[in-house]
Amino acid sequence: MRNAWKKILLGTTICLLGCTSGPVTTVELAVSYDDSWPLDSLAVGVGEAQRELEVSHVLRVLVPDDWAGTAITVDVWGIAGGDRFAHGSTSVVPILAGSVTGSVTLARTPCGDWCTLGATQCADGGVTTCEQKSNGCVGWGSPATCPESAPFCSLGVCGGSCIDECAVGETRCAGPTAVRRCGEADGDSCHDWLAATACGSGETCSNGACTRVCQDECTAGETACLGTGTVTCADRNNDGCLEWGPIVPCAGATTCSNGACSATCTDECSTDMCQVSALKTCGNFDLDPCKELSPGTSCVSADPCKVGTCGGNACEVTAKKCDQPPASTCVDGNTKRTWDVAGTCGASGCEYTHHDTACAGCPSCGGTECNPGDLCLVQPDDVCSDPFTLRRYTGFTFCSNAGTCDYPFDTITCPLGCENAACKKRWNVEDYSFGGWINALWGAGATDVYAVGSSGRIRHSTGNGTWTAQTSGVTTDLFGLWGSSASDVYAVGVGGKILHSTGNGTWTAQTSGVTSDLHGVWGSSASDVYAVGVGGKILHSTGNGTWTAQTSGVTGTLNAVWGSGSGDVFVGGGVTFGPANLVHSTGNGTWTAQSLGFAVEEITAFWGTGPSDVYMAIDNFGSPNAIGHYGASATWVKQIGKTAGGIWGSSASDIYAVGSQFVQHSTGNGTWTEEDTGAGTNLLVVWGTSSSNVYLAGQDGIIVHKTIP
Repeated sequence: MRNAWKKILLGTTICLLGCTSGPVTTVELAVSYDDSWPLDSLAVGVGEAQRELEVSHVLRVLVPDDWAGTAITVDVWGIAGGDRFAHGSTSVVPILAGSVTGSVTLARTPCGDWCTLGATQCADGGVTTCEQKSNGCVGWGSPATCPESAPFCSLGVCGGSCIDECAVGETRCAGPTAVRRCGEADGDSCHDWLAATACGSGETCSNGACTRVCQDECTAGETACLGTGTVTCADRNNDGCLEWGPIVPCAGATTCSNGACSATCTDECSTDMCQVSALKTCGNFDLDPCKELSPGTSCVSADPCKVGTCGGNACEVTAKKCDQPPASTCVDGNTKRTWDVAGTCGASGCEYTHHDTACAGCPSCGGTECNPGDLCLVQPDDVCSDPFTLRRYTGFTFCSNAGTCDYPFDTITCPLGCENAACKKRWNVEDYSFGGWINALWGAGATDVYAVGSSGRIRHSTGNGTWTAQTSGVTTDLFGLWGSSASDVYAVGVGGKILHSTGNGTWTAQTSGVTSDLHGVWGSSASDVYAVGVGGKILHSTGNGTWTAQTSGVTGTLNAVWGSGSGDVFVGGGVTFGPANLVHSTGNGTWTAQSLGFAVEEITAFWGTGPSDVYMAIDNFGSPNAIGHYGASATWVKQIGKTAGGIWGSSASDIYAVGSQFVQHSTGNGTWTEEDTGAGTNLLVVWGTSSSNVYLAGQDGIIVHKTIP
């Protein structure tokens, strides 16, 4: 709850932001508060613009002229001992180079640490209690060590054993300016809420993350269980957003169940699930014997330009649309302000450009929609004027003498055709909802495509541009993906995980016999499948669900496996700064190291058309990346390329390599040409079915699709 305020200007007059030297736009505020309060100063703010000044019942706030004509909310805080002790706000519409008045009444707010009197929590191997401090605010007292008979502290109570307070990796806000993460805070085996970490300057904690723009966490008045008590939803810190308040402990022998304190409990869940906008784990996270959902991981994005939702068993993120500008308003009696329909998203969310026009008798402007000479602001949408021509409107115009708005436009020729008011592109971003990294792509055909990656996420598409989540049964990263057919698909990942699906959307775990990470999977057929990974691990299966280890002869990480057939299989990998590992097998279970003849630090992928046409993707970290080719000469030849991720081709004359923010294409002649995908983020993998159906994927769950050769 604490917020350090830097004194910039003392007194009852303050310049809030970008004031002019001429006539000033001013807000005069009458501030009411209890004079007995131990206030050290007042703080005034509009959005992110905030300043501190001396305690006074009358404030004169100078604001930027650009704010004239727009309703603004002015917040006033009473500061005591560095804490926000009291708060009030008012809404006013500034007048250009003039003055408006308003009144603010301050009311006490929760201040100090994020706790309620009498609440307890664990700290330093003991129990600390929420107490009232000398300035009237609350704070955690000194911890009392747990006795030897009950040495474990969980949820603010000493006991003979510990209890998970949360699920590992979860976060929650500890008031408006700090975040707490779930981890291991002491020497026991249970998960605890770690000590609060302060947010950065200008940030607030919202939905378990530090961000510059808050978002509602819950519905006003809603209650929920947390630890040994209840929490209630309200705007507790006066930031304009709803958040869960501090824990109010249940009295006596009661416990919290289904959002209320009760002498008995009932199971609240049977499986992990989404609840509103949070992904929660089903388990035992309090002192009663019943099951309940963990505090959860919020899917709300800390990025004000992204919208996060919870669906299936994963968080999904999409770009925020800025298409709801403020309503037009009068700057003064003769000036009307309107905003562009299309906005841009910045650090504070959606931002719209405004235009001021002469408007006698605002807001009526003479009573017509288009007065001759007025500025026309409702620019038409772009349109395809014919199958290969785009008409793009370029700006605003003035109302003609005939009372019409004839907007200027450019004519653009579209070589690939015009469709849906845009020139067609070879590469288009198809999906951005995966969340985290996509580490592998594979499909049985154009209408049966899979993507796997962070936190056990699996998506499936029928090729229609929509990707549907499938339940993997794991929450750790998946790195490799391959199938022999639509009814025989494998995924591998962290901790030796191997999953198998028959194509019905259900994934079943198979026993790998290893606990180290597996990075790649491939087979020549349903009865000849390999999985490779950390520590030089190579596993083989005949498709019966049993995996047998083979000796690779290397101890480093193996990232990729591929072959032209059962008797010609390559496995490669490496570590940061090398050297790379490359081994080959004829399918007899024996692996032989191969020499490359040039420096390679790590091999990330293979692809080829046959035993004398094989490509490898190379990551050289600090040195230029490259592409290796194995041809008729039976030696590896280095080709100049920028790959550091995946490689795939539809034929010997149509090959793609990805890495960082690019994709390169080759016709098989040894040269590579970079193509513009418009992705704007790191790409890791590539897969397709033909030259007109190629997928790229990588960071932030991006999927880029090529549909034009």
